[in-house]
Amino acid sequence: MRHPKNEIELIARFISQVETNSFEIIELGTRFPDARIRKNGQEYRVEFEYKSSNFWDHGHDPLNCDIIICWLDDDKCPILPVLALSDKDWTKQEITLLDPQQKTAR
Repeated sequence: MRHPKNEIELIARFISQVETNSFEIIELGTRFPDARIRKNGQEYRVEFEYKSSNFWDHGHDPLNCDIIICWLDDDKCPILPVLALSDKDWTKQEITLLDPQQKTAR
C-alpha cells in the first residue's frame, strides 16, 4: 500500500486499519477535533494531520484534543501524544493522556 499524500488519504489509511488494531471510531467530522475514537474502553479526541506540525500551523487548541494522528511526526510534540502511521510500530505505542494543566501553550 502506498503512503498517504494528504490528510484525507491519512484518514482513509487509519480507517482501513481501525478494527485490526482495536480502535473504534465513535464520530468522524470536519470540525476540530476531527474525530472521537475508542481503544480499550478509553475515548480520545483526535486531530488528523498529514504532518504533526500542522496542528500548530492551523492554530488548534491542545486543551480540546487528546491525540494527533499523522503520517509524519516532524514536530515531536511534547504536549500531546502523536501516533505517526509511517512508524511501523504505531499500533504498539502506548497512549498516555496528559492532565489539562500540563497542556500549556507553546
